[in-house]
Amino acid sequence: MFRTFMHRFGIASVAVAGCLAAAVTSVHAAVVLDYDLTAVPNTAVTTVAPTTVAGGLTASDLTRGAGITATNLTSGFSSNNWAATTASRQNAIDTNQYYQFGFTVVPGGSVSLEQLEVGLRRSAIAAPMNYEWQYSLDGFATAGNTISVSGSPYYSTGAFTYFGRSSGTGGIADNFNYMTTDVSGQNAGNPMAPLDLTGITALQNITAGSTVDFRLYAWGDGTGATSNTVALGRNLGPRLSGVAVPEPTSLILVGAALAAGVGFVRRR
Repeated sequence: MFRTFMHRFGIASVAVAGCLAAAVTSVHAAVVLDYDLTAVPNTAVTTVAPTTVAGGLTASDLTRGAGITATNLTSGFSSNNWAATTASRQNAIDTNQYYQFGFTVVPGGSVSLEQLEVGLRRSAIAAPMNYEWQYSLDGFATAGNTISVSGSPYYSTGAFTYFGRSSGTGGIADNFNYMTTDVSGQNAGNPMAPLDLTGITALQNITAGSTVDFRLYAWGDGTGATSNTVALGRNLGPRLSGVAVPEPTSLILVGAALAAGVGFVRRR
C-alpha cells in the first residue's frame, strides 16, 4: 500500500511539476510591442496607438518630435521639414527631429529585448539619408544612448544610412542594398536590417516599474534643398521582439495546481 501511495504520489507530482516546467520553458522570443501601420489613412496623423503589447507591459503611442511636421501617407507615419544636407546628428537632436515610442513594465512583469525592426520610406532624394536609434531609461531627460552593434555592416557606428527612395523607377531592392545604395522606385518603402539588442545589458531583464523609450533621429538629405518626407512604414512599423517573463501570479497558479494534485493523491 505504501508503495502504491508513493507511486501515485510520484506520478501526480511529476505530472503537475511537468506542467510547471512547461509553463516556464514555454517562454520564448516573440513580438512584445508592435505598431501596425497598415490601417493608417491618407491623413496627417499625429499619433498611432500600438497594435500588439505583450502581457506585463503598457505602451505609449507612436509620436514625432516638435521639429518635424506630420504629412499624409496611406499605411505610414510620415513627416517633412527635416533639416537639409548641411544638418548634423547633433542638430537633429537639438531641434527634436525624431520618431518615438516606448513601454513601461508593470508590477510583476519583466522583459528582455532581442530585436528591433522598422520599415522606412523616403519620398525623394531630398529626404534624410542618415539615421540613429537611441534608447532612454529616463524619458530622455538626459542624453539618449546610441544603439550600435559591433561588427554589424549597418549599425557598427550607431548611425546608419538609407538611400532607397520612392521617386524614379530604376533599381532593384535586394538584401538591404537600399540602405547603402540609391535604389529608386521604392514607393512601398523598405524594411531595414534587423537591429540586434541582445548585447545591450540595460535592455535585458528589464524589471517592473522601468520605462524604456526609443527614438529614431534623422538628418541630412542629398541636395541641400528643403527636405522631403520620410516615414515609418509602410511594410513594417516599429516592432520589438524579446522574452516576456511570466508574472509571478502565473507561477502561483501553476504551483497551486501542483499542490492540489498532491492533495488529491493523499486523499486517495
